[in-house]
Amino acid sequence: LIIYYSFTILYNLKLYFGVDSACPMNLHEIATELGITREGVRQIRDKSLRKLRVLAKQHNVDMNMF
Repeated sequence: LIIYYSFTILYNLKLYFGVDSACPMNLHEIATELGITREGVRQIRDKSLRKLRVLAKQHNVDMNMF
């Protein structure tokens, strides 16, 4: 599923959920890192999670944790 996503979207989700790091980052921290607004980070996160849910459903993956 991950191969369908661009670098920015994947990087945003990795930072938000704390993948490969000690702790997750908040919207402000991610916005500063990416050089975009907090609202932009939130929109990318929400759109990405919606897409992941659709892909997971198509591939019969349980997404109850999201």
